[in-house]
Amino acid sequence: MTKALPIAVLSVLAAGGAHAHTWHYYFAMTAGQVATGSNSTAKGVGVLHYNHHNLRADLDLFISGLSLDDLLPHGPNNTPIHFHDAPNQQEGPIVTDLGWWGGFTQEQGGIRLTLSQFYLGGQQGQIYTDFGDVEYALYTNTIYAQVYTKEYPLGELRGQLIDRRFMGTFGDFFEENGFTVFGPVPAPHSAAVLGIGLLAYSRRRSRS
Repeated sequence: MTKALPIAVLSVLAAGGAHAHTWHYYFAMTAGQVATGSNSTAKGVGVLHYNHHNLRADLDLFISGLSLDDLLPHGPNNTPIHFHDAPNQQEGPIVTDLGWWGGFTQEQGGIRLTLSQFYLGGQQGQIYTDFGDVEYALYTNTIYAQVYTKEYPLGELRGQLIDRRFMGTFGDFFEENGFTVFGPVPAPHSAAVLGIGLLAYSRRRSRS
């Protein structure tokens, strides 16, 4: 019998006006998704809210099993985490340097990256990407997050972003990777709250 063991609950709050044009994406970062191979036991969960009118996004990501000392500077800007553009099990170029916009903080049991109102494209230090190209990749679910560490310099964890419209695919994806997704699905709000992303992931116990 499968039992759900919650790993993290994410809540993203931001002030704003009507947000019917905000898109919501979710991802779990696991070693099994890394195309170059990783045996890490760390895991991450994240939620991204993207407003396609002002091209700004909010991100909340928690990674359990890693510390700040584990992170490895990587890429043109020497930062440990990026968004890349490629389908599952394929590698692609950096499109958003998440580490350029802010740094991880240490929390009990892991590290957290919280970014507010940042751009997914444009000039980011030594990186430049076209806003339209990044947005298209986001809409077609080819954006993935990857974190780099001293133990796995080619990538320790990876997570493909999934649009909330594809929750069927999203659920199957997590089941295949040993996770159970539960809880309400955030939807665009017209109130002053950009969105409350309540998302919990759990690692499944083996069936007895």
